[in-house]
Amino acid sequence: MHRQRRVGMGEWKLPVYAAILFFVSLCVPGCLFVRTTEHIFTVREDGSGDGVIHLTDIRSDATTDSLVKRDFDDMMTAYGSKKVSEFERRGRTITAKRLRVQGDTLMAEITYAFLSPEAIDGLRINNDEVSLMFAPEREVVRTNGKVSKTDKQETRIVWPRDAKRFVYEVREKELPPSVSIAFLYRKYIH
Repeated sequence: MHRQRRVGMGEWKLPVYAAILFFVSLCVPGCLFVRTTEHIFTVREDGSGDGVIHLTDIRSDATTDSLVKRDFDDMMTAYGSKKVSEFERRGRTITAKRLRVQGDTLMAEITYAFLSPEAIDGLRINNDEVSLMFAPEREVVRTNGKVSKTDKQETRIVWPRDAKRFVYEVREKELPPSVSIAFLYRKYIH
């Protein structure tokens, strides 16, 4: 039942996802996940920077209407929080957040600032390069970095050490049994 795409406390095996799901991280473990995430961030000369995360297709894997509703309510409670300790613990501050529906898809946008690139979960920085790794269950849709595969079929994105702008979009290769919670958000805003 637990998969790398799941959102919940302690469920992520890829640390980069801890940052992207600030408002669903307070949910019951394993109940919400996101189909596609896009990350764009820029690093200034002093090492600080700004970023934006786009979450496309926020879903619940709950099996009853009441559990899907509970997942949505938990997400909205967390989304409404002014401070998100999990996200801010490593030097990131949320500057804006927005939910919207397109068709039957719920999307979110999170804008944030950071003190140094080390604040970005999963980002590995060494003398020559900056890199990220993704499990075989995820695919890189687009990036401005160089993509390669490891022996274990993980995907690796690499940028030069002096890069200032980082862009990558990843998605789940397979969509497990689940339901979009866009219909609940539509009811919530009307």
